[in-house]
Amino acid sequence: MRVWQFWVINLLAFASVGLGLANIQAELSQQDERAEIGRRQQFINETVQIERVNSEVIKALARAAVSADDVDIAGLLGEVGVTYAVEESPEPAASSAASVPVKE
Repeated sequence: MRVWQFWVINLLAFASVGLGLANIQAELSQQDERAEIGRRQQFINETVQIERVNSEVIKALARAAVSADDVDIAGLLGEVGVTYAVEESPEPAASSAASVPVKE
């Protein structure tokens, strides 16, 4: 083996080791990013589920405020920016409670 061949082979070997280490580092970085994306997706999914429950609670509070003519509940809803309007049903015998559309 000639001297220049020795140095070329060593240079290629060191380059291969360097590229291997860079590849390992990139893979570890991608795993961290995937884990972060998974956490964010879980947060979004949980937020959507909580929003559904939150909407139902607000509607129930608005119905309670209308049916009991409760100014405290109406004031509480107003403080958090929830407005509602009472829509009387055309047939009073069919339903005793008024329909309450809620805007958040």
